[in-house]
Amino acid sequence: MEIRWMRAATQAAGTLLAAGTLWGVAAEAAPPAQAKVQAPRDVYGIVNLAPPPVYRAFINARSQVAFEYTGPDNSPHVGFFDGQRVVNAEPAGALGSLVANLNDRGEVAAHAVLPDVTTFMPYRWTQAGGPTLLPDPHPNADTFTSDINNRGQIVGFSQQVDLAARWDGANRLVPLQMPAGYAQAIAYDINESNIAAGVAVAPDGNNHSVLWDAAGRLVDLGTFGASSSFALQINDRNEVGATAVTADAAGNQY
Repeated sequence: MEIRWMRAATQAAGTLLAAGTLWGVAAEAAPPAQAKVQAPRDVYGIVNLAPPPVYRAFINARSQVAFEYTGPDNSPHVGFFDGQRVVNAEPAGALGSLVANLNDRGEVAAHAVLPDVTTFMPYRWTQAGGPTLLPDPHPNADTFTSDINNRGQIVGFSQQVDLAARWDGANRLVPLQMPAGYAQAIAYDINESNIAAGVAVAPDGNNHSVLWDAAGRLVDLGTFGASSSFALQINDRNEVGATAVTADAAGNQY
Protein backbone atom coordinates (compact mmCIF):
# COMPACT_ATOMS: atom_id res chain seq x y z
CA MET A 1 0.00 0.00 0.00
CA GLU A 2 1.31 3.43 -0.91
CA ILE A 3 0.06 6.66 0.65
CA ARG A 4 1.20 9.89 -0.93
CA TRP A 5 0.95 13.05 1.08
CA MET A 6 2.00 16.69 1.12
CA ARG A 7 2.25 18.97 4.08
CA ALA A 8 3.49 22.43 5.03
CA ALA A 9 5.15 23.26 8.32
CA THR A 10 6.68 26.25 10.04
CA GLN A 11 9.91 25.29 11.78
CA ALA A 12 12.96 27.04 13.18
CA ALA A 13 14.71 26.58 9.85
CA GLY A 14 12.00 28.49 8.04
CA THR A 15 8.87 27.64 6.12
CA LEU A 16 9.19 24.18 4.62
CA LEU A 17 7.22 22.27 2.04
CA ALA A 18 7.65 18.57 2.73
CA ALA A 19 6.66 15.81 0.35
CA GLY A 20 7.10 12.12 0.82
CA THR A 21 5.91 8.57 0.45
CA LEU A 22 4.91 6.34 3.36
CA TRP A 23 5.26 2.63 2.73
CA GLY A 24 3.22 0.15 4.72
CA VAL A 25 2.92 -3.64 4.76
CA ALA A 26 5.03 -5.55 2.26
CA ALA A 27 3.94 -9.16 1.62
CA GLU A 28 6.67 -11.57 0.53
CA ALA A 29 6.43 -14.78 -1.46
CA ALA A 30 5.76 -16.86 1.63
CA PRO A 31 2.75 -18.44 3.30
CA PRO A 32 0.49 -15.84 4.98
CA ALA A 33 1.54 -17.02 8.43
CA GLN A 34 5.15 -16.16 7.62
CA ALA A 35 4.51 -12.79 5.92
CA LYS A 36 6.86 -10.11 7.14
CA VAL A 37 5.98 -6.53 7.98
CA GLN A 38 8.27 -3.82 6.70
CA ALA A 39 8.84 -1.01 9.18
CA PRO A 40 7.26 2.28 8.03
CA ARG A 41 9.72 4.83 6.73
CA ASP A 42 9.36 8.43 5.62
CA VAL A 43 11.09 9.71 2.50
CA TYR A 44 11.22 13.51 2.45
CA GLY A 45 11.83 16.07 -0.22
CA ILE A 46 12.11 19.53 1.36
CA VAL A 47 11.86 22.94 -0.29
CA ASN A 48 12.85 25.95 1.81
CA LEU A 49 10.41 28.75 1.06
CA ALA A 50 11.74 31.56 3.25
CA PRO A 51 14.43 32.20 5.85
CA PRO A 52 13.44 32.50 9.52
CA PRO A 53 11.65 33.95 11.30
CA VAL A 54 8.42 32.86 9.67
CA TYR A 55 4.88 32.62 10.96
CA ARG A 56 1.77 30.91 9.57
CA ALA A 57 1.65 28.75 6.46
CA PHE A 58 -1.28 27.19 4.57
CA ILE A 59 -1.16 24.54 1.84
CA ASN A 60 -3.92 23.62 -0.61
CA ALA A 61 -4.79 20.52 -2.62
CA ARG A 62 -2.57 21.71 -5.50
CA SER A 63 0.51 21.86 -3.22
CA GLN A 64 0.52 25.66 -3.39
CA VAL A 65 1.48 27.45 -0.18
CA ALA A 66 0.63 30.88 1.21
CA PHE A 67 2.77 31.93 4.15
CA GLU A 68 3.99 34.83 6.26
CA TYR A 69 7.67 35.70 6.41
CA THR A 70 9.79 38.50 7.85
CA GLY A 71 11.06 40.90 5.20
CA PRO A 72 14.22 43.05 5.22
CA ASP A 73 12.13 45.76 6.91
CA ASN A 74 11.55 43.38 9.87
CA SER A 75 7.81 43.40 9.15
CA PRO A 76 5.64 40.40 8.26
CA HIS A 77 4.79 39.93 4.59
CA VAL A 78 2.82 37.34 2.58
CA GLY A 79 4.52 35.00 0.12
CA PHE A 80 3.09 32.45 -2.30
CA PHE A 81 4.70 29.24 -3.58
CA ASP A 82 3.19 27.87 -6.81
CA GLY A 83 5.18 24.64 -6.82
CA GLN A 84 8.07 26.16 -8.75
CA ARG A 85 8.87 29.57 -7.31
CA VAL A 86 8.07 31.98 -4.50
CA VAL A 87 6.53 35.40 -5.17
CA ASN A 88 5.22 38.22 -3.02
CA ALA A 89 1.44 38.02 -2.57
CA GLU A 90 0.58 41.50 -1.37
CA PRO A 91 -0.16 44.99 -2.70
CA ALA A 92 2.83 46.92 -4.02
CA GLY A 93 4.55 48.94 -1.32
CA ALA A 94 2.76 47.21 1.56
CA LEU A 95 4.33 48.08 4.89
CA GLY A 96 3.24 44.70 6.25
CA SER A 97 0.73 41.98 5.50
CA LEU A 98 -0.79 38.90 7.12
CA VAL A 99 -2.37 35.83 5.49
CA ALA A 100 -5.73 34.35 6.49
CA ASN A 101 -5.92 31.31 4.19
CA LEU A 102 -5.85 30.15 0.58
CA ASN A 103 -8.27 27.99 -1.36
CA ASP A 104 -7.72 25.14 -3.81
CA ARG A 105 -7.89 27.59 -6.73
CA GLY A 106 -4.81 29.37 -5.40
CA GLU A 107 -6.68 32.47 -4.23
CA VAL A 108 -5.28 34.07 -1.09
CA ALA A 109 -7.25 36.02 1.51
CA ALA A 110 -5.08 38.46 3.45
CA HIS A 111 -4.85 41.97 4.86
CA ALA A 112 -2.16 44.63 4.61
CA VAL A 113 -1.10 48.08 5.80
CA LEU A 114 -0.40 50.43 2.88
CA PRO A 115 1.75 53.58 2.87
CA ASP A 116 -1.22 55.96 2.64
CA VAL A 117 -3.28 54.37 5.43
CA THR A 118 -2.66 53.49 9.07
CA THR A 119 -5.00 50.50 9.34
CA PHE A 120 -5.09 46.97 7.94
CA MET A 121 -7.06 46.68 4.70
CA PRO A 122 -8.51 43.39 3.36
CA TYR A 123 -7.45 42.08 -0.04
CA ARG A 124 -7.63 39.08 -2.33
CA TRP A 125 -4.56 37.88 -4.24
CA THR A 126 -4.42 35.61 -7.29
CA GLN A 127 -1.45 34.53 -9.35
CA ALA A 128 -3.06 35.79 -12.54
CA GLY A 129 -4.50 39.06 -11.28
CA GLY A 130 -2.30 39.98 -8.33
CA PRO A 131 -3.78 41.88 -5.36
CA THR A 132 -7.29 43.35 -5.30
CA LEU A 133 -8.32 45.51 -2.37
CA LEU A 134 -11.72 44.55 -0.97
CA PRO A 135 -14.37 47.11 0.02
CA ASP A 136 -13.66 48.11 3.60
CA PRO A 137 -16.76 48.26 5.83
CA HIS A 138 -14.98 50.67 8.18
CA PRO A 139 -11.96 52.39 6.56
CA ASN A 140 -10.93 53.95 9.87
CA ALA A 141 -10.70 50.55 11.60
CA ASP A 142 -8.42 47.56 11.10
CA THR A 143 -10.28 45.11 8.86
CA PHE A 144 -9.00 41.53 8.79
CA THR A 145 -9.80 38.54 6.60
CA SER A 146 -10.34 35.20 8.36
CA ASP A 147 -11.00 32.54 5.71
CA ILE A 148 -11.74 31.88 2.02
CA ASN A 149 -13.65 28.99 0.46
CA ASN A 150 -13.21 27.37 -2.95
CA ARG A 151 -15.90 29.63 -4.43
CA GLY A 152 -13.75 32.64 -3.60
CA GLN A 153 -16.05 33.88 -0.82
CA ILE A 154 -14.16 35.53 2.04
CA VAL A 155 -15.10 36.32 5.63
CA GLY A 156 -13.51 38.63 8.15
CA PHE A 157 -14.21 41.49 10.53
CA SER A 158 -13.41 45.10 11.42
CA GLN A 159 -11.67 44.98 14.75
CA GLN A 160 -12.28 48.29 16.49
CA VAL A 161 -16.02 48.11 15.84
CA ASP A 162 -16.16 44.26 15.86
CA LEU A 163 -18.30 44.09 12.75
CA ALA A 164 -18.39 40.78 10.83
CA ALA A 165 -18.01 40.99 7.05
CA ARG A 166 -18.28 38.75 3.99
CA TRP A 167 -17.12 39.35 0.42
CA ASP A 168 -18.40 37.38 -2.57
CA GLY A 169 -16.29 35.96 -5.39
CA ALA A 170 -16.66 39.23 -7.33
CA ASN A 171 -15.17 41.20 -4.41
CA ARG A 172 -18.49 42.75 -3.41
CA LEU A 173 -19.11 43.40 0.29
CA VAL A 174 -22.10 41.35 1.49
CA PRO A 175 -23.61 42.60 4.78
CA LEU A 176 -23.91 40.06 7.60
CA GLN A 177 -27.04 40.90 9.53
CA MET A 178 -27.03 41.88 13.20
CA PRO A 179 -30.49 41.59 14.79
CA ALA A 180 -31.49 44.13 17.40
CA GLY A 181 -29.61 43.59 20.64
CA TYR A 182 -26.62 41.84 19.05
CA ALA A 183 -23.21 43.52 18.77
CA GLN A 184 -19.48 42.98 18.31
CA ALA A 185 -19.55 40.15 15.79
CA ILE A 186 -16.59 38.32 14.24
CA ALA A 187 -16.74 35.80 11.36
CA TYR A 188 -13.98 33.18 11.63
CA ASP A 189 -14.73 30.54 9.00
CA ILE A 190 -16.79 29.86 5.87
CA ASN A 191 -17.77 26.61 4.14
CA GLU A 192 -18.59 25.76 0.52
CA SER A 193 -22.30 26.50 1.11
CA ASN A 194 -21.45 30.14 1.94
CA ILE A 195 -22.34 29.63 5.61
CA ALA A 196 -20.09 31.55 7.99
CA ALA A 197 -19.29 30.70 11.61
CA GLY A 198 -18.29 33.15 14.29
CA VAL A 199 -19.25 34.90 17.48
CA ALA A 200 -21.46 37.81 18.53
CA VAL A 201 -22.37 39.47 21.80
CA ALA A 202 -26.00 38.48 22.36
CA PRO A 203 -28.70 40.51 24.13
CA ASP A 204 -27.80 38.74 27.40
CA GLY A 205 -24.35 40.37 27.22
CA ASN A 206 -22.46 37.09 26.64
CA ASN A 207 -20.53 35.84 23.64
CA HIS A 208 -22.64 33.37 21.64
CA SER A 209 -21.59 31.03 18.84
CA VAL A 210 -23.40 32.15 15.70
CA LEU A 211 -23.79 31.27 12.05
CA TRP A 212 -24.69 33.45 9.09
CA ASP A 213 -26.55 31.62 6.33
CA ALA A 214 -26.04 32.23 2.61
CA ALA A 215 -28.48 35.15 2.76
CA GLY A 216 -26.54 36.76 5.62
CA ARG A 217 -29.11 35.99 8.33
CA LEU A 218 -27.77 35.34 11.82
CA VAL A 219 -28.51 32.04 13.58
CA ASP A 220 -27.74 32.03 17.31
CA LEU A 221 -26.31 28.69 18.49
CA GLY A 222 -26.13 29.80 22.12
CA THR A 223 -23.38 28.95 24.59
CA PHE A 224 -23.81 25.15 24.82
CA GLY A 225 -24.56 25.41 28.54
CA ALA A 226 -21.51 27.54 29.33
CA SER A 227 -21.18 31.26 30.05
CA SER A 228 -19.98 32.06 26.54
CA SER A 229 -18.92 30.28 23.35
CA PHE A 230 -17.14 30.90 20.06
CA ALA A 231 -17.87 29.05 16.78
CA LEU A 232 -14.44 28.79 15.18
CA GLN A 233 -14.92 26.36 12.28
CA ILE A 234 -17.66 24.93 10.09
CA ASN A 235 -17.29 22.05 7.65
CA ASP A 236 -19.19 21.29 4.45
CA ARG A 237 -21.72 19.18 6.38
CA ASN A 238 -22.54 22.30 8.42
CA GLU A 239 -21.00 20.79 11.54
CA VAL A 240 -19.51 23.43 13.82
CA GLY A 241 -16.40 23.32 15.98
CA ALA A 242 -16.61 25.71 18.92
CA THR A 243 -15.11 26.54 22.29
CA ALA A 244 -17.14 27.17 25.42
CA VAL A 245 -16.10 29.09 28.53
CA THR A 246 -17.69 29.04 31.99
CA ALA A 247 -16.90 31.49 34.78
CA ASP A 248 -17.27 30.74 38.48
CA ALA A 249 -18.41 33.17 41.17
CA ALA A 250 -14.87 34.53 41.52
CA GLY A 251 -14.67 35.29 37.81
CA ASN A 252 -12.28 32.45 37.01
CA GLN A 253 -12.88 31.00 33.55
CA TYR A 254 -12.55 27.37 32.53
